[in-house]
Amino acid sequence: MVSGERVGLLLFMAAAVGFLVADSAQPVISGVSVEGHKGDESGSAARKGGADRSGEKPVPVLPRGVPKKIVLEPDGIHLSHPGVTQRLVATGHYGDGTSYDVTEACQYESLAPGVVTVSADGVLKAVAPGRVFVRARMGRTSSRISVSVANNQAGVTVNFGQDLLSIFTQKACNNPTCHGAIAGQNGFKLSLFGYDPKADYEMIVKDKNGRRVDLENPEQSLILRKPSLSVPHGGGLRLPKDSQEYQTILNWLRQRATYNADGPRVVDLEIFPKDRVLVGLGTTQHLVVLGHVSDGATRDMTREVRYQVKDENIVTVEPDGRAKAVAPGQTHVMIRGMGRVSVARVGVIKEPPPKDYPRLVADNFVDEAVFKQLRRLNLDPSELSGDDEFLRRVYLDVIGLLPTPAERERFLHDGRKDKRGRLIDELLARPEYAAFWTTKFEDSFRNHQTPIQSRAQGAFRRYIYRFLDEDRPYDEVVREMLSSVGDQTQNPAACFWAPMADIVVDDLKVNLATTTVSRLFLGSRMECVECHNHPLENLTQNDFFDLSAFFGQLRLKHGYEAYRRVWYLDPDRKVLHPRTKEPLKPGIPFDRSFPVRSTGDHRVDLARWITKPDNPFFSRAIVNRVWREYLNVGIVEPFDDFRTTNPPSNQELLDGLAHYLVANGFRLKAVHRAILNSRTYQLTSRPNRHNELDGPQLFTHYNVRMLPAEVILDALAQVSGVEQRFQYYPKGTRAIDVIYPDYPGYFLDIFGYLQRLSLGCSRRYRAKTI
Repeated sequence: MVSGERVGLLLFMAAAVGFLVADSAQPVISGVSVEGHKGDESGSAARKGGADRSGEKPVPVLPRGVPKKIVLEPDGIHLSHPGVTQRLVATGHYGDGTSYDVTEACQYESLAPGVVTVSADGVLKAVAPGRVFVRARMGRTSSRISVSVANNQAGVTVNFGQDLLSIFTQKACNNPTCHGAIAGQNGFKLSLFGYDPKADYEMIVKDKNGRRVDLENPEQSLILRKPSLSVPHGGGLRLPKDSQEYQTILNWLRQRATYNADGPRVVDLEIFPKDRVLVGLGTTQHLVVLGHVSDGATRDMTREVRYQVKDENIVTVEPDGRAKAVAPGQTHVMIRGMGRVSVARVGVIKEPPPKDYPRLVADNFVDEAVFKQLRRLNLDPSELSGDDEFLRRVYLDVIGLLPTPAERERFLHDGRKDKRGRLIDELLARPEYAAFWTTKFEDSFRNHQTPIQSRAQGAFRRYIYRFLDEDRPYDEVVREMLSSVGDQTQNPAACFWAPMADIVVDDLKVNLATTTVSRLFLGSRMECVECHNHPLENLTQNDFFDLSAFFGQLRLKHGYEAYRRVWYLDPDRKVLHPRTKEPLKPGIPFDRSFPVRSTGDHRVDLARWITKPDNPFFSRAIVNRVWREYLNVGIVEPFDDFRTTNPPSNQELLDGLAHYLVANGFRLKAVHRAILNSRTYQLTSRPNRHNELDGPQLFTHYNVRMLPAEVILDALAQVSGVEQRFQYYPKGTRAIDVIYPDYPGYFLDIFGYLQRLSLGCSRRYRAKTI
């Protein structure tokens, strides 16, 4: 290890040469700017004016004149019976490319008022069974939608799973901070966000001998008296007696509080508009939520769902669905109710894009996707990085080393236009690329020194190195690891399973294998589904058990030497359901139609499905990880948490990279080249006055980041000329080439290293501070 006496000198040198971060334009030590750098004062040459969010009064920009086009939503409404209502939202599209909420500015007309009426503010009301068109008009511009009313003349009953759950969700009764907590609240527990209606019904009607409902005197039921504060309630007033929600629950009690298991239920939610850019701070937008019911009807749930904004510094949303622009940027609005969720993307710009908006030159499909979004948000990217800045960045990002003086001089004096692309190809062909990225994959696969891995850790490292150096197809390598058996030292692919082994009984932890495979290769976190149905995704506890059954046959035993471990298949071994104790049959929750054989190694079928070229989960998961290593933030962040309620910041970019990977035979170097050759990656890290306040996921400039501890130490050795010493390794060994990082010594401990002890380690561990 580097001796402690040299640490002070080396820290000084590190600050002096500025290689603690991945970009020399803005040296940072532990998050503190060394140079006190500020954004580019000159800004873009194409525009003037700033994007300052502070100290200015919001001035909404209102639409002027008649829009070129009106979009009236939602279309295809199916009202369940006469008397029900449905809100509408109208969007006006103008010639300058902007869109505004014109719901209150439109004139509405029902072409058959005897079937459906429409109010001046765009609210439909069913009158009689039939079908009708409803039109919205501004000047000569109009739009229309179709509406139908079902022929349901029977008395309308209150549905527990549809009506009461929406009330509990909208009033936050089933939130995790209230009765939706894992232990409930004061003896009363509801399922989180209403994901388990049956359990909620049992709790309300039958728990504690049915003390919460009084069918003989419905008004005296605790389920009404508590939230209306007729008796003390820790959650305060939730249901005033004159509210519609109170009356709905009272009607349910008067109808004998039935569960109505066969009745209609909400199976999906849609939010309108799904994608909007609000023009002007303070501008508002009506949001409308449509619930799709199992009997084919639709239901207005705008005021029956909970709204949650990912970044309330950009947009806020009122309980009635009215969104308001707060500051420039982009965020997502999530709605949830009835155990269902939906998401809308909302951007905010201060003013319409100017006619002379700069024409951004895209070098490849990566830039096209990124710049399209920047144009949508009226943002200018920073300038292209200089040759010196780019050279240093690409060396550190690709091979984990600084360029030598000779390499620097050669590149700077190279007059060819394609010299950056040539350099990228050279770096990807060097052995240092495979060595550096081997460490990154070891972090993901948790290759570390444990009793169960022992000497096989080095074999697994060499296996990963060869896969990267030879650029083997990633899908081929994953299939090889997932179906591997045998001695870990002789078949290093089998080392993949080592972190999931129980070293006490020498066996596989099936549940850990399930969560590991789903996070690494599908980008899906299934830990919570092991204990309960997912409250925000269409994943159940049984889905988790079905997936875990794929790994039930895999067993572990000692080899002929103490440190040898051998994985083998036990075809008679089954995974048992924890409650019913029945053997589980393997099943893929994401694709129930995929055939799974009843005999043989079940993991082979799972590996075939995971690595299918048309499986979007697999390709998206790996390209998002690679992108994050270069740009410091994933297109989906956290990078291994793909879900409906955590959408990508740029869907087109994510899909483009995934398709490119598949089209190039799952060879990762192709993805590296696409990212590294993009103008997006090669932008300077210095923000301009238009993008200095933008979030990192918009990629308006290069995101400065801390370098791995091993790279910092290797760079110090380069600059100082002092060779490093590691125990059991010859003098001059690079820190990045050390197989056993679990005992890193003082320097690596200070600058951060990853212990690889848990699957959730997404950033380098920092035990101390400078």
